[in-house]
Amino acid sequence: MYILMKPSKWNLNTEIQASYSPSVIARKQIYFKENTVLSDWNDYPALAGSMLNTFENASGAVTAGAKANFKCFIDRKSSISSDVGYSFGRSPQYLGEDKVMLNNHAPTLGLRYDYRHRKGSAKVAARTFYQHCSNSIGQVLNESLMQTLETSFHINFLKICYGGASYSMTLYKNFSGAGTDNLNNILNAEVGVRLLKKKMTVSISGHDLIADADTYSNVVYNNYVEQRWVPSYGRYFMLTLKYDFSKTSGKRFRGGLVR
Repeated sequence: MYILMKPSKWNLNTEIQASYSPSVIARKQIYFKENTVLSDWNDYPALAGSMLNTFENASGAVTAGAKANFKCFIDRKSSISSDVGYSFGRSPQYLGEDKVMLNNHAPTLGLRYDYRHRKGSAKVAARTFYQHCSNSIGQVLNESLMQTLETSFHINFLKICYGGASYSMTLYKNFSGAGTDNLNNILNAEVGVRLLKKKMTVSISGHDLIADADTYSNVVYNNYVEQRWVPSYGRYFMLTLKYDFSKTSGKRFRGGLVR
């Protein structure tokens, strides 16, 4: 790791990592196109269309990566930062009975802006993530691009009131033909008031106001790509009443006792 900075102006962080594993556990998957008797498994009959999953010891796993982050302070209230990174992974996998090497390349690029003030705060962040996964026999298992965007703001007004909103977008674009594209949009908002010398807070919030979101994951195996979607709760609203019991007559509870 290397750190270079000029106080109150900018700072730069860089990091390089690498590792090698002489022995790893690899998944072996054998697909049966026709009914097959498995002599090594007490003559168990494997039906056509079934799959046998086992695990084997293999060697040759390598991971390496590098990343850098640069942050510039515009003034005491705001800053802008960017980061760039690249990771590479090479691991043994089985394609049927044959062992092949799985190669994964993943560069990333991110930008962020932050603003903080006693009357409010705001941020905007964007990140691009590209993945290219192939094996040593020339098969492209996954080529995809993921783009994320996050923005939020928070304001204090009328001394006891506050409000804010946040929006996030995630776009998964598939180029390899194994899988589909996916787009998520999430918008949340909240407004509240602080009462009783800021000991109690009453707020109303709306979640997933666009009602266009679900949880998505993409897992690459040597002979297939697994994609999962988990539906979200959808649009809903909450009325929240919160009281801070750590404050009582200007004193605070510490370790369960009033000091």
